[in-house]
Amino acid sequence: MSRCNGTPTTGSKRYPLVVYSHGGPEAASTEDFDMGEIGPLRDLFAARGFLVFEPNYRGSDNLGNAHEHATYRHPGAGPDSDVNSGLKMLEARGIVDSSRIAAVGHSYGGYMTAWLISHQHFWRCAWWPTARWTGPRSMSFQARCIMR
Repeated sequence: MSRCNGTPTTGSKRYPLVVYSHGGPEAASTEDFDMGEIGPLRDLFAARGFLVFEPNYRGSDNLGNAHEHATYRHPGAGPDSDVNSGLKMLEARGIVDSSRIAAVGHSYGGYMTAWLISHQHFWRCAWWPTARWTGPRSMSFQARCIMR
């Protein structure tokens, strides 16, 4: 979880939360604050007071073969359970404003974002970019955002 300016990991103040689902699923979120798929976007969210949670759910490639292949035939339900377990842990710490939780991701993370918002209905906002092939030398990028 990323935080900015010494945001406490426990306490009475509650912060909005961005859940970033990485691509892959054979990929992983790392502890490098300025690296990885989310890169500077993490800085942007954290600098504006958001907590950023980057779970390494089932299918992530940083926890061994069994973990990486655990999404076989279940690409949504298992990772969904992992993300929700992480959310419950963060909410138990008392630092998350449960009325302001956003889901963000691209590629497989976009699939997970769509899965998450269609299976639980507490999300305040969801955002995932998509790319569309428009010709031999060009692509069109679109972003989808759903706000509740």
